[in-house]
Amino acid sequence: MFSWKGVCLVWTTVWLGALTVAVALVVLGFLWWRNRSWRRKLRQPALELPLGEARYRALFDHTPVQILEEDFTGVGEVFARLRTEGVTDLFAFLAGHPNMTREWLGQVRLASANRPAIVAAGFATEAEMAARFPQHVAAPYLEIFSNQLTALWVRRRSFEDEFRYLDPQGQERACLMQCQVGERAGEPDFSRIVLVLLDVTTAKRTTAAQMENQDLLRRILAGANILLWWAQVRREYGHLAWKMNVPSQSYDSPLFRLATALDRGGLWD
Repeated sequence: MFSWKGVCLVWTTVWLGALTVAVALVVLGFLWWRNRSWRRKLRQPALELPLGEARYRALFDHTPVQILEEDFTGVGEVFARLRTEGVTDLFAFLAGHPNMTREWLGQVRLASANRPAIVAAGFATEAEMAARFPQHVAAPYLEIFSNQLTALWVRRRSFEDEFRYLDPQGQERACLMQCQVGERAGEPDFSRIVLVLLDVTTAKRTTAAQMENQDLLRRILAGANILLWWAQVRREYGHLAWKMNVPSQSYDSPLFRLATALDRGGLWD
């Protein structure tokens, strides 16, 4: 059965999927650049910046998504202590210690951030953002941090979620979060966690507007004296096979009953 809502949801899924792939490629490129940069620094003068690294730095800074590299080493040490003390359920522990989330946020350090992330957080420079990042609780960072804690506790290497929040102007926004944990000797490396934030507010608003238009179209079809139909046609064994499609709003229409009345010479006979 055809569904306008289904078409819209599929379109949205494909669109967001394409954005996700694009963001993933940028993140992978950034991780490659960072890894190569660290290796080069061991054997090159500090002031020398190879052309390839400069190109990746420019790509990192100008990518129209927020990319942050965070150091959760302090949080990892807290986790290790909790496990030693016998804590197995982080949800239950935080429920009994509601102030711990903000306290643990102070353990996080910002290693790097691109320009869109700095601007979105309300800072002027990366240095200022790094200095004040442990106390930064503006939406949606605190909620994102809570999500990161629960995922890192169960040792997930990659995870994502979507958040809705109010920006400083009081406008509702939607944000897609993706997080990638680095590796060292086959184990999660809490000192290299890449956080990507993609604003999907425009896509959400466009989808909502399209749904409103489709609801109007469905109401029109339900009361109109027309029959809307479409077909998929393919050749099978030398004959044309027709698969007829009609919106469900037309099932009660006299025209639909006429079209399907094969014993009375229906329209599709």
